[in-house]
Amino acid sequence: MGHLYDNMTHTNKDVVEVWNRIQDKHMNLHKLGEEIISQIKSGDYDVINKYNTTEQISKDLINEFNMIINIAKKLDDSGRNVYEE
Repeated sequence: MGHLYDNMTHTNKDVVEVWNRIQDKHMNLHKLGEEIISQIKSGDYDVINKYNTTEQISKDLINEFNMIINIAKKLDDSGRNVYEE
């Protein structure tokens, strides 16, 4: 995946659960984006369904990151962090 993702090792189970979902969605987002670009370059402009799916995945990723932010805030309030179980 991206350099950020590859270098992060979370151990908190709540963060790990969300983080794993992010990884799959992130990979799918890039795959669909590449397919859309390829289709347009080939003159095939019928990409609206893929575009809509990509847009939804992007929104889902933002929600997932917000979930991690909320988990991190709760952990911080209790004197813990995302790298602790």
